[in-house]
Amino acid sequence: MSESRFTRSSWVVLGICIVLLGIILALNVYRFGLPTDGWVYVEGNGFTENILGLPSALQPGDLPVSLDRLPFDGTQGTRPESWQAGGTVQYTIQRDGQNMTVAVPIENWNLPTLGRNILNDWRNYLIGLLYSLIGIFVFTRQPGNPAAQVLFLLGTVRLSMTIIFMVPDTLADYLDPFALNAVVILGYYIWGLLLFPTLFLLSLIFPKAKRPYRTYPVLTVFAIYLVEPLLIVIVGGPLADLGPTIGFGMVAVYGLLTVISVIHTLIVVRDDPVARAQIRWVGFGVALVAGYQFLSNVIGFFVSTPVVPWWLNVIDTLVYLTLPITIGIAILRYRLFDIDLIIRKTLQYALLTGLLALVYFGSVILLQSLTENLFGEQSPLVIVLSTLAIAALFNPLRTRIQDFIDRRFYRKKYNAEQALSQFAGAARDEVDINKLTGALMGVVEETMQPEEISLWLRK
Repeated sequence: MSESRFTRSSWVVLGICIVLLGIILALNVYRFGLPTDGWVYVEGNGFTENILGLPSALQPGDLPVSLDRLPFDGTQGTRPESWQAGGTVQYTIQRDGQNMTVAVPIENWNLPTLGRNILNDWRNYLIGLLYSLIGIFVFTRQPGNPAAQVLFLLGTVRLSMTIIFMVPDTLADYLDPFALNAVVILGYYIWGLLLFPTLFLLSLIFPKAKRPYRTYPVLTVFAIYLVEPLLIVIVGGPLADLGPTIGFGMVAVYGLLTVISVIHTLIVVRDDPVARAQIRWVGFGVALVAGYQFLSNVIGFFVSTPVVPWWLNVIDTLVYLTLPITIGIAILRYRLFDIDLIIRKTLQYALLTGLLALVYFGSVILLQSLTENLFGEQSPLVIVLSTLAIAALFNPLRTRIQDFIDRRFYRKKYNAEQALSQFAGAARDEVDINKLTGALMGVVEETMQPEEISLWLRK
């Protein structure tokens, strides 16, 4: 059956995605209608930010103890009768180790406040939206492809993780049992119950379905998505403290199984060049995201900035979008074999950028220290000299890095280029036709490795 046509599984996945988004949007509408004090509330940290901007005696860090004398234990409580839009509630709060009572106004949410909250977290919403759009694009192109269906589901789950918190967490959620349970189940567990199992499922069916999925596809899908909630219910029910532990443990297990599955595919798929190119695309996306995350963590450990530059947010967004884009390219098989060129150029310029940055900052620090010791002050000439040194080093360093990468990772291509270069030199100097034809056949054999070579010379 053509992958460009809808199948039964295509309709099932489409229905699941529509229902999931519909439930989350309905929950946001419900929470938007709850009267609120407008303060973001974080369990264990108390009130953190006045989103609604209402005049209030509350301060960041205050911990609620009771509301109109109704006790609040930090996780849930009873909503007072005075909790109505336009009313006032008497909060007993703990501030600096002492209890005090303050009057707090209650109002409804409004759309401008909601819009400002979304704009403040624009990058997260943009990533979630683009994940979903990439999944939709691939799914509409090949709805019958199981990998396209899973990518569509993955994009929907990623978008759902973003919009579930479109309405900020406030005390109103902790005073409403339905809102509290819904946010916990859909917001805090959706990434473990859906996101990581979906990634694992994608690794089982792409680029070629593995034996468990080929033999028992329905049973495999049910096992992947039901084993974690069943463990939480069976073990975490009687032992409530084990529920979160099981959830986090299963997330780690799914992540490890996904990595093992991808490595297994790289080892097993050898004879199919298209499948190998597909898995290289996915591996490239995973490696880029993981490498960037590692680099960000290392830099963040040594350098802390209160304000993140806008351009860094843009780079962060583009990097995290690499994974769905590369998966989409691999599924659609669009110019698959360009991946070798892309990986080669990425390695080249990543190493080049790192070395130039090391030289630049190293020279600036060294020269500034030297001028400060000699003249007692720093000189702007140091930055100019360091910049000129970087400009002078760019081309020689790029050539050396390219040769190093070709020798280490693209040996056949490097050998072919060396052989052609040597033949070009021999063709200029050699006059003996026998030696020239021998050199030509040697180049063809080394670069193309044919089973048989014959040379015909026209008289």
